[in-house]
Amino acid sequence: MKFLRITITTLLALYSLGCTRSTKPANDPLSKLREKTYARVHEIFQEAIFYKPNENTTTPELFLLAPLIVQAAVDGNAQASQMNHIAAIEAEEKGRLIFNVSKPTIYCDISTATLHGENHRQVTYVWWYSSDKLEHQSLHNAVWRGYRMTLDLDGFPMIWEVLGNRSELSVLFVSKTLEEAAAKQFGSPLAERRFSIERSIKDRPKVIVARVLDDGPQPMGPFVYLSAEDRTINTIICRCMPSQIRNFIDNMNYEIQPLAKLGNLDLPASVAELPHRQNEINDPVWLQQSLRLPKM
Repeated sequence: MKFLRITITTLLALYSLGCTRSTKPANDPLSKLREKTYARVHEIFQEAIFYKPNENTTTPELFLLAPLIVQAAVDGNAQASQMNHIAAIEAEEKGRLIFNVSKPTIYCDISTATLHGENHRQVTYVWWYSSDKLEHQSLHNAVWRGYRMTLDLDGFPMIWEVLGNRSELSVLFVSKTLEEAAAKQFGSPLAERRFSIERSIKDRPKVIVARVLDDGPQPMGPFVYLSAEDRTINTIICRCMPSQIRNFIDNMNYEIQPLAKLGNLDLPASVAELPHRQNEINDPVWLQQSLRLPKM
């Protein structure tokens, strides 16, 4: 199998794709969608499946930065549907794919972005869900989710970009430190925006900062909450923030594998058709043009 390095630019382009009060313009077709996005981030899950990285097989650095997945259970039953189980993607000799739910796997990619002339490390985590039929599927029809996390110069997460949600909006989360720096440099949030780091609705109508995350005591990965119905990433929160789950009905360890391990498997068209950028610094234009990024 020929292995390809799939950088985060590839995934981010899929869905390239908060508190002031203001009157919503009548001609804004995305206003309701933004309101739903804001509402989702505070949803409390009654029961969920908990996925955490396998400490025995994960490097200390990736273990600390890896996500803790809170996957809402279907009808309060962890086994009610295979659809909400994270799976490893495996290939057989004849090119058939197996979604192995007995070996949950999250795929990781490391990249770099230059923001305001400074190199920032980025870590991407992507995972696929099985369906009720576990074999002989194409990734074209499989559901995947993930996010890209951009770190500040001290190694603390400062921006999380949601990947894989089937939405017209590009949903981002930012750290409290970054939002405070934006407020100091740019002032109050713009009209119809909730946070100072956001550009104007007119300038970037499809970009939304859904929430500001508290800063953790050390660099660490977030909790990621996904709905039961369509596995939408409802919210991302710091591990230091209050829990939004009543009860875990199942706990699972997942393995971390490099995204490049997927090689030339039958990736979704929206991924495969994009250029693979190997051994080069990622283009920082999207983040800098989508947010009012302050100089830190």
